[in-house]
Amino acid sequence: TITLIVLMLMIPLFGHLTDKIGRKTVLFLSLLGFIIFSYPLFALMFENTFEAILIAMLVFAVFEAMFQAVMPALMTESFPAKVRYTGLSISYNFSLAIFGGTTPLVCTWLVKQSGGDVWMPVYYLMASCVIGVIVALFIPETYKKELE
Repeated sequence: TITLIVLMLMIPLFGHLTDKIGRKTVLFLSLLGFIIFSYPLFALMFENTFEAILIAMLVFAVFEAMFQAVMPALMTESFPAKVRYTGLSISYNFSLAIFGGTTPLVCTWLVKQSGGDVWMPVYYLMASCVIGVIVALFIPETYKKELE
């Protein structure tokens, strides 16, 4: 609950930041934060104390708030007005169903296939963020783009 409150309060702040320095910059910072800090933060959560878990979750909340602040504007600005609603809804829901919906299954499978390596979800998260960084290199900056 504490983490979700912090996350909720930070999203508008990072949304404002995306209007000042750009969507891609905040997106890159978020993805790089996940790549660099996922392993240490999961290690901190394995300490199994309230304080350690809270600190790790709060740091994760910062990177997630950055990501959540960027995506609505970036996705909206990526489609022309004629197809904006359709393009946004299909791309968002299709990717969420495929990747978000299967993540627990994939992570469980990876742990099983690795002989019980509980770090596999961390590697999966980090690999997903590396793919995100690569994809983000090819998307145009949209924060100064006029909407149709």
